[in-house]
Amino acid sequence: MKKRFLLVCIGIVCAALLCSPATGHAKRGLPDYVIEKSYGDNATSGNVLFIVATYYGSTYRIAEVIAEVLSAEGFKVDVKLADTFVGDIAEYDTVLLGSNIYIEDWNDDARAFLDEYQTELAAKKVAYFCVCAVLGSDLGGKEEEYAANYIKKIAEDYPDIVPVADAAFAGAVDYKILKFKDWLLMRLMFMKSGNWTDYAGVVSWAYDLSDKLQ
Repeated sequence: MKKRFLLVCIGIVCAALLCSPATGHAKRGLPDYVIEKSYGDNATSGNVLFIVATYYGSTYRIAEVIAEVLSAEGFKVDVKLADTFVGDIAEYDTVLLGSNIYIEDWNDDARAFLDEYQTELAAKKVAYFCVCAVLGSDLGGKEEEYAANYIKKIAEDYPDIVPVADAAFAGAVDYKILKFKDWLLMRLMFMKSGNWTDYAGVVSWAYDLSDKLQ
C-alpha cells in the first residue's frame, strides 16, 4: 500500500514537472503594473490610505477600480503596498485594506499591517476586502458561506478594528505568471485559468463605501 502511494506521488510530481511552464514564458510573480500611486487632486471628502497586499495582481486591479470611484467622489486616495509600507497613518481619515487569500488565509503582509497599526486603526474609519479565486468556482451554493468565513478570520482576530464595510470578491488565476509552487498548487486543486471578478459588483461596493465615508 505504501509503495503504491509512493508511486502515485512520484507520478504526480513527474507529470507536474513535464507539464510545468517553460522559463521562456511571461515574467512570473508580481506584475510590473503593481505600483504605488495616488488618485484625486483634492480631498474634499477626505484622505484615504489604501493598503494592498497581493501576490499576482488581482487584488491590485480591484483596488484600482475602488480608488477610481472614490477619487471621483472627492476623496484623495494613496495606494500603498503592504509589504513595503512604513510610516504614520495619522494624516489619513480612512484606511482601506485589500488582501488576497492564500491557502485559506489573508496575505501575511496584510496581517502584519494590522498587527502594527491595530491601535490606530481602532480609532479610524476602516474598510477591508479580500480576493480569492476559489470564490469564482462552483462551491455548491456555498459561495456566501465561504466569503463570510474569510471576513470572519480578520473580524475575530482584530475585534477592536470595526469596519464600516467589508467584502470578499472572486479573483483570477493566470498560470502564465504563477511561480512553480503556486502553479502546482492550483493544478492539484484543478483550478481553471480565468478571471471571475464581478467588476460591476466592485464598483457598486465602492459607491456604497463612499456614502458611508462621507
